[in-house]
Amino acid sequence: MRKRIGALILVGAMSVVSACSSGADKDSGPDIKPETTETTVGDAIGQDSEIQITTAEGYSTSDQSESNNETSLKGSDESSTNETTGQTTTGQTTAQQSTTKAQQTTTQKTTTKTQTTTKEIVTIKKETTTNAAMAGNNRGTVTLDISPTEAATRRAQQIVADIITSSMSDYQCVKTIHDYLVKNIDYGFVGLKDTTGSDLAHRAEGALCYDTAVCQGYAEAFELLCAQVGIQAYMMYGDAIAEDGIESHAWNVVRIDGEWYQIDCTWDDPFVNGNVVKDGSNIIYKYFLLTDAEMYVDHVLDKSYSTNAKVCKSTLFKGVGERLSLETAMDEPSTIVTQASSFYGTIEKYLFEGTLDFYIAVPETEGIIQNDIINAVENGLEASQMTGLYEVAYTTVGVVSYVVYHITVSR
Repeated sequence: MRKRIGALILVGAMSVVSACSSGADKDSGPDIKPETTETTVGDAIGQDSEIQITTAEGYSTSDQSESNNETSLKGSDESSTNETTGQTTTGQTTAQQSTTKAQQTTTQKTTTKTQTTTKEIVTIKKETTTNAAMAGNNRGTVTLDISPTEAATRRAQQIVADIITSSMSDYQCVKTIHDYLVKNIDYGFVGLKDTTGSDLAHRAEGALCYDTAVCQGYAEAFELLCAQVGIQAYMMYGDAIAEDGIESHAWNVVRIDGEWYQIDCTWDDPFVNGNVVKDGSNIIYKYFLLTDAEMYVDHVLDKSYSTNAKVCKSTLFKGVGERLSLETAMDEPSTIVTQASSFYGTIEKYLFEGTLDFYIAVPETEGIIQNDIINAVENGLEASQMTGLYEVAYTTVGVVSYVVYHITVSR
């Protein structure tokens, strides 16, 4: 299931939608029993030590392996303000004396994708893990509570060899794997059937071999890739509270340097204007390395399926996800501020320095006012001693709890 992200969207900004619906009862799925594998991945990531991957039963075998609708609002005599919906505003101003002419158009673009989610929930047998606290590459044995196909395992080894280096920390490996899945997987399941008629999109094979998956496929792929570098991750099953109701969902917990964290790669991979984006520009980190308290605001754990659920209470990465999300949404030059007064002051500063194209992120609760943006532009142009008629345009996009403004001033 993919969640709709960024409810606060201004015209010309991205309309970001995610979905992963279900309608499928978890009890209706077939009983998929974990198979047993042992995988050596030292060679794949340049390590001398062997990392063993075992399954729940403990047996092992050897396997080498923005439409940017910048509504050009020139020459209009109307001016309006909308603080909660998407807008692109264009005004005209001079340095000394200006007339602001702006007309606002509000567009809300949404895409609702209803997908069948977890028809093939893995039945997880009781297991124990033997991992000690892990740091850097001093990693030990990890266990799988999924049963990946040989094709998925081979592909996971190839991917790890391409994207992971031996010098990466646990955090760097997890972020790299998270980003790989968001950039490379299309959310969906159409046409993905194996010889038994099973939906591969629910499995790691769909995500890694066909670049297509639903939430369960994302989560299986994340666990399998983490296992290849000796980082323990587990599948979590339950429900997610989306805008259109409660739906079945799957995500992960992951262990970094001895602490457990919640992570949901599917919900960090939103649609943009209803379309799949593969250049990485849509990555968000709203569900990246969270505590239980943060994740369970809109995720509901099903403990009967999530037999490897962990207590996630470390706040080491608190705020990191929001910062990463903002950095992804902005090009340079850019500034993150926490108050409206700083927002307007930053506009003036950029223009005083002669910078006419920039990004500023401000909390959505600050209530930025269109006329105050124009006033700040006028003040900045006057301070810089620029003269003549200038056109002011801005687009916005909601990112987690912030709004990112892309402001351009041109003759």
